[in-house]
Amino acid sequence: MFIVQAERRDELKEYLTSKCIETLIYYGKALHLHPAAKNLGYKLGDFPVAEKQCNDVIALPHHQNITTEQVTYVSHHVNHFYESNK
Repeated sequence: MFIVQAERRDELKEYLTSKCIETLIYYGKALHLHPAAKNLGYKLGDFPVAEKQCNDVIALPHHQNITTEQVTYVSHHVNHFYESNK
């Protein structure tokens, strides 16, 4: 996994998908907000850093067979997204 924090993560994910770049969101909800942790009594706002990271992190393509050209393609489109959407 190559996980990064990204402003406007969901918009970035949608943009990269339109460029045939697969991304994943592994941490869509903070652990303390899952039903399994309900009995612990935590609520939204109790762990603001974890909650922010769950809203910002995205996994970019990364594996042992990724080519330099593919890395360049992904990084180009990430940069283009932020440069054109300031």
